[in-house]
Parts: sequence; structure tokens; C-alpha cells
Amino acid sequence: MWFLKLPMLAAATPLLPTTMGDDADVIGGSQGGLAWLDYNNDGRFDIAASAKEGGRLLQAGEQGFTDRTSADAPPLQNFDDVRSLLAGDLDHDGWVDLVLVRFDHIQIVLNQEGQFRWITHDWEIGDLGTDVADLEGAGLLDHDLDGDLDLIVANGTRSNHLLLNDGTATDWVFVEAHQLGLAAGADSDHLSVIDLDRDGWIDVLLRRDAPNGSAFLADASGLFQAVAGFSMLSGNADKGAVFACDTDRNGEHEIFWTGDPEDGGNELYAWNPVTLGLDPTGRPGVVPDSWLSAGACGDLNNDGLPDLFLGDEGIDQQLLQTDGGWQATGLGDPLPTTAVALADHEGDGDLDVYTVRNGEANVLLINEEVDALGRHLQLRMSAAGLCADGRPLRDDIGGAAVLLDASGAAVEVQEISGGRGRGSSGWPVLHFGGIDPDQLQHVEIDFLYGGKEPVQIVVVPSMHTLPSGAHRLWIASDDEDGDGIRTTDERAWSLAAQVPDDLDGDGAVSWLDDDADGDGIPDHEEASIVDPCAPPVPTDTDSDGAPNVFDADADDDGLADGLEVTEHGTDPLLFDSDDGGRWDGDELALDGTDPLDPDDDLPDSDRDRLTDAEEQLHGTDPGDGDSDDDGLLDGTEVLIHGTDPLSADTDGDGLTDGLEVGVALPREDTDPDPFTADLDRTTGTDPLVADTDGDGLSDGEEDSNHDGQHLPPESDPNLADTDGGGVNDALEAEAGTDPNDPSDDVSALDILVRGKAPEPSDGCGCQGSVPSSLWLWLSVGALLRARRRTS
Repeated sequence: MWFLKLPMLAAATPLLPTTMGDDADVIGGSQGGLAWLDYNNDGRFDIAASAKEGGRLLQAGEQGFTDRTSADAPPLQNFDDVRSLLAGDLDHDGWVDLVLVRFDHIQIVLNQEGQFRWITHDWEIGDLGTDVADLEGAGLLDHDLDGDLDLIVANGTRSNHLLLNDGTATDWVFVEAHQLGLAAGADSDHLSVIDLDRDGWIDVLLRRDAPNGSAFLADASGLFQAVAGFSMLSGNADKGAVFACDTDRNGEHEIFWTGDPEDGGNELYAWNPVTLGLDPTGRPGVVPDSWLSAGACGDLNNDGLPDLFLGDEGIDQQLLQTDGGWQATGLGDPLPTTAVALADHEGDGDLDVYTVRNGEANVLLINEEVDALGRHLQLRMSAAGLCADGRPLRDDIGGAAVLLDASGAAVEVQEISGGRGRGSSGWPVLHFGGIDPDQLQHVEIDFLYGGKEPVQIVVVPSMHTLPSGAHRLWIASDDEDGDGIRTTDERAWSLAAQVPDDLDGDGAVSWLDDDADGDGIPDHEEASIVDPCAPPVPTDTDSDGAPNVFDADADDDGLADGLEVTEHGTDPLLFDSDDGGRWDGDELALDGTDPLDPDDDLPDSDRDRLTDAEEQLHGTDPGDGDSDDDGLLDGTEVLIHGTDPLSADTDGDGLTDGLEVGVALPREDTDPDPFTADLDRTTGTDPLVADTDGDGLSDGEEDSNHDGQHLPPESDPNLADTDGGGVNDALEAEAGTDPNDPSDDVSALDILVRGKAPEPSDGCGCQGSVPSSLWLWLSVGALLRARRRTS
């Protein structure tokens, strides 16, 4: 195997190969199966590739690759003619397995904790119900949406084969795909699986020489229907690349299809969601005009425009997309390429290229662009997580991500491929270029595990940087924002803490936001997740009732957590980082001292944010941080709320100051009496105004049990007319009606004005009687006057 420098400009730069040693050299096979996979779960992506004699397993390490075939995957070296090689977790054990498709065999090799020791299933052509051996391309897909990866294999002369997995990869159900509407093989070869119409059902692209279809859409019934007008007449003699890409970045897939140079050559076909068809877009400028045997799509220079890498029986082509079109660069000497897969092998934020060469040494092209600016976002999507409670873990093959703009419109779609071309499953990570790493990125995640589940998340790429430099977020179907906290747990925390749905106002609900409080520290760090399989316990450093993930100032020191880390160097979980007695925020904002130097701290014996000298001025106790035991530190009352640190109820409304501003838990210096906990932190009243809503009732009268939450029959101290019926709460209290029932407000009017209007006559109808309409107007006038008197 060779490492080559991949030029990032469209210029004929010589490529100088550098050998990595004989141990990593692989002579490629003629059929081209290829997959990037982390077979030993060490966090590095390894390579399984077709070889001249069987397949090879190359383990990635710090110094390159080591051939581990004989030690960890002996079944791969026993066979030649491996036409397709796919990787995916077939038995839900957290270890990626292999599928090998040969001329007359389909073989399953399950991963036993990092070793492919034996072939667990080996179906010969007769087992598939035919005596004709001509198996070609293959793909992994969850066809029946039961959460298990199934397998589809092209047969060049018979019906294509669909193998349905029972979830353990021990029992498989064989289905002749033509019975489901997927046309039978007609000199078929290359096959790709892709959710072309993005409806959650994986579709099939099949190179075949017949007029009844080359693209087949799956539906909810499990049946296929050919895309009208798309029959490419591409048979086995015309082996060629077919793969999906969103080169025009409109949120819809395009299909690259190589064709006969005499009939127009290579073409991009765009999916049309209106006509449900594939429309030609115009040739992308491939030079030379020749059959292309393999290809892949990815943003090679992180400029935001997807590029193409095309393998040829002659010279490989790198096509960089620019605003003005495409720039082609030929790469190296003529080498027959049979498979291509892009991956960020070095973890430096740019895509490298591995190619399988027919009869020649396979080549790894190292991209030396090195994205030092972090202009990318990488997403790995998993079907849940691996834990003792049985939650499965596997790459969500068929799942997709859509980059959105500020208005929510789709910018670019990418999908984790289950197989393309001559049976290559590629890299299970999505790579978006042209990203501002310090800005919020809105992404729609379309999980496909057991059925399409679209969610929208907000990500700051720079928060998810690997040690090697790549911005990579790993999300799971039960942890949709990738912060290490299951979505159900995070939502439960949010409800318990009574925080707003979108705490930081960035457009994403808190449990789908990887930085819910917008403080610049990702949730997985604030949650202190040690064991991702253990039930998480929310950390609440300042004991204010809001877990750190929902608290932008977790230690309540007056500094945002993110700024403590990035600007001040203080500890976001310690209100007094230097342990000198003064809070970090007060040292910076009030004292002008160094929050990292304990020797310059002003004396504050009880650490209540008032210096001892200030406590003498206010008459508070310098040895008691909460002199009036209302749940607020003396300094917080003086500096933040303006309340009296010597009075638990500054405005005298019957509610303690701490309860009015939302204190749920007492401080260390707070005595149980008179402290009262606030049971509803989503609301609060003004601790300086006895009647917050101005309805004539004090806050304490309305919150009669003094617990901070509005529960009928209480009225709401924040609404002058709790039920919106037209009569304010004080008048309803006077009338004895229900302030939570708008239907009785008319009765309240009647009660309040009874006896004030002239008594009706004995029914003679003379002028002394008051018409009912006039009676109502008099009532309303009395109400309005009463309201003005109480305002």
C-alpha cells in the first residue's frame, strides 16, 4: 500500500509515492469490495478490502497500518474473487461484522469481540434457489424497518436476492426480489442502496441491461417501483460507478452514473421530488471521456462544495467543484481502480482516499490540506448505545443528516451508505465542509433505526474536537444531540428543573441542544458522564435546582461558565477558584483583584459576597452568609435583587424573598425557618412589590400556601385576572367567585353591583324600571371604577 499526496488545486502536480512497508501492501482484487470500519472498537477506522487472493484486514495505528488478516480475520484470506465486501453490525452486539459476496457464495463473518474467527453463514448459489452463479454488487439496508440490517445482492442472470435478518444474524429469510417489484437481473453488476426520495425506505440503484428500470423506490409495504423514464441499459460488460451525492447542495440526492462515452458519457441525475423522477443535470466535466469503474463524493478541500473522486481503468480523476464549475486533475500513472472510499484517516479534518487497484498495490492518498481552521463538521450516527440494559449499538446505516440554513431550509443532505458500486460500504461518518466551527449549526438528523425519525439539533462544531483535530459529533437515536445524555433523561431533567424549552434561545429545545444553556461548554462535559451506560445523575453545583447542563453559571459566581474556561481561566464549578474567600465574578467586577490569586482577596469571612467591612455597613452578620434565612446570600440580596438582607420578606407580602425569586433549595447558611422552597421555578414574583400584578391582592394572599406555584383555588399573583373572564382577582375574591373560572365572572358583576342600581318595579313597564342592557352597562362601569381605585 502507498501513501500519496493529494493536491488540492487543479494542477498536474507529480505524486510521489512513499511506501509504508511490505506488511501493509495489498494487491487489489478485480472486483473492488472496500469498507472503513472500527473492527476492534479502539476509536480508529481500519480497512477491510478486496485483494487478489481473498480480502485483507488492515488495522490502523499511530504509525500507519498493520495487516491483521491472519491473526484477526483468517476467513478473508481463504478465498479469491470477493466481489462485494460490506461492514455493519448484523447481530446487535456492538461489534461490526462483515459480508463477503463472491461469484457463487454469500458469506457472513461475525465479529467476536475484535476477531473474525470463522464464517458463520456460507450460502452457495444452490441455497439461493438458482443454479446460475453470477453474484455481483450488494448492499446493507433495513428493508423491513425492524431495526436489523438486511442484505440485498445483485444476480446478473436471475432474480436479485433479498435476505431478511432476524436481528441475531442466525436466521435469515430469503426473498426473490422480483416478487417485490425489484426487476430481475439482466446482466446486472453494480448496485447501490440509497434513500433516494428521503421517505425513510431504502431504495435500490441497479446497473442492468433492460428497459424496465435502473432505479427502484421502496415504499411502506416493502414493495419496489421503478422510477419512470430511468432505464440506463448498463450491463455487466459496462461495469461502472453509481453513487449518490448532493453536489448542488439543495437537500436532494443526485446520482452519478457512468455511461458509454459515445452516448453522452458520465452524468449527474438530480432527484426531482415533484415528478418523482431523475433529471439529467449536464455533464460534470470529467476528462477523459471514459468508463469510470468506481467513485465517491465528499468535500475534499472543505470549501462547502462537494467534490468527486472517480476511479478509472486508466487515470483516476479528482474533480474539485468551484463556483464556476468543475476542475479536473488526473492522479498518477494509469492504474486500474475498482473501488474508492473517502475517510478522514488521520483525524485532521480533511478527507483521505483509499483505492483498490486490480492486480496492483492498493493506494491510500493522504490529503495534506489539513483543516487548521476547522471548517468542517463530522457526524457519526448510531442506533442507540451499547449498555447492559440491552440497548443496541450499530452505525445507523441508511440514516441521513441534512445541513440547514438560518431559515431552516435544507442546504446539503448526506447519507450513511450501506453499499455502492462493486459492493463497497465506505466510511460510516458524514463529513460536511464549509462550516464555521464557532457558529451554531442547525442540522436535521434522520435516524433510520426501525423507522425514519427526523429531529433537529443545534451543534457548535468546535465543541466536539477529537484529540487529532477533527470536529466530530457522535449521536445516537436515544441521544439525539450527541451530548452523552439520553434524550429521555435530558427531557426529564428539563421538566424537573422547570427550565424553558429553549433555554438559550438558539432555536433548539434544550434536550436536542448539545449546549442547552448556551454557556460555551458542551453538555457532556457539564453532566460529568463517566459511565455512559449508568443512569445519569444531574449535577447541580450551586444547588439552585437547575442541573449544570441547564445553568449557564453553574457555580453562581457571576461569570458565564464558558467565559471562565476560555477567558479567565477560572473553574466554572467553583465560585471561588483561588479559595481566597471572594467569588470569582466579584473579584473581577467589584474588587479588581485576581480570581486566581488568594492573597489579594478582600476579607469575606462567610463568603456571602459582602466583605466584612460591607457587612458592618449593612448591619448583617459577617459570620452568617444568609442573615435573614430567606435562601438568598446577603451579598446577592444587596448586589442583585436589591432586597433587605435583614428581612426575609422585604415587601411584606407574606412570601419570603428567596421564594419570590425562585430559590428551590436552602443555602448552607440558611436555617429551615423562615426559609420556604419555591416549587415552581418557572414563575416568580417581585420581592420589592407586595402586589406584583396590581390586582389589589398581595402576592401572599394569592399564593395562599406560600409554595411558589399557582394551584387552584389560588389565583395567580402574576395575572390580575387569572381566568381572563373580565373581572380581576380582587373583585372575584370580594364577590366570592372562582378566580380560575371565567364563566362565573358575570355573576361576580351581579353580586358586586346588587343594591347599587334602582330596584326594578313590580312589572308595570313604566319609566322607573331599568332595561337589562342598561343594567349591564352600569355593572361594567362599576367594575371599571373599582379597578381604577385598586390600581
